[in-house]
Amino acid sequence: MKTLVALLLVSTLSFSAHAKIHALEDMTENYDFGEVTIGQGASNTWEFTAEKDMYITSVTLNGKDFWAETDCLGELDATYTCYFELNFDPTEVGDYTGTAVMTTDTDTFTLNITGKGVEAAPAQMPEH
Repeated sequence: MKTLVALLLVSTLSFSAHAKIHALEDMTENYDFGEVTIGQGASNTWEFTAEKDMYITSVTLNGKDFWAETDCLGELDATYTCYFELNFDPTEVGDYTGTAVMTTDTDTFTLNITGKGVEAAPAQMPEH
């Protein structure tokens, strides 16, 4: 299991999505990256605004070829906005599963993650 650090880095990825949430309870319990070409990767970013003062004690991630970045750790004042970026970069063909767990001073939230690594489409040869 990887422990996440309080970082927000910029990465070049093949595609990304972005969702705003106002409470951790609003994060869906499942997130599927769908089919992702090996070597390209994909990401999804959640923007979280605290509705009340809270303390996020840990964010952990497990699962092969998933990684995350966040600045949602420690004490968050009400109305503070932070980001949680989840990334999937498959290294081989197949189905992948993992979990991201965020623990606060009052609750624990689990996001089940899935994705599928696929081969790149063969290059088309130009006709002469």
